[in-house]
Amino acid sequence: MAHHKGQRISKEVRNFKHFNERLFLEDLSSIPWEYANNFNDPNDSWFVWKSLFLE
Repeated sequence: MAHHKGQRISKEVRNFKHFNERLFLEDLSSIPWEYANNFNDPNDSWFVWKSLFLE
């Protein structure tokens, strides 16, 4: 990633200090992922998958 002098570079950093892997995996397992398989168009499947994940 090239940048020129004077340009600001920003990056997003996430703190996982209080991350609970067990709760995260429980949340993932409770999502009805099969809904994303109901579409022939991969863009529709991606939209549904992303919506479920970010919900």
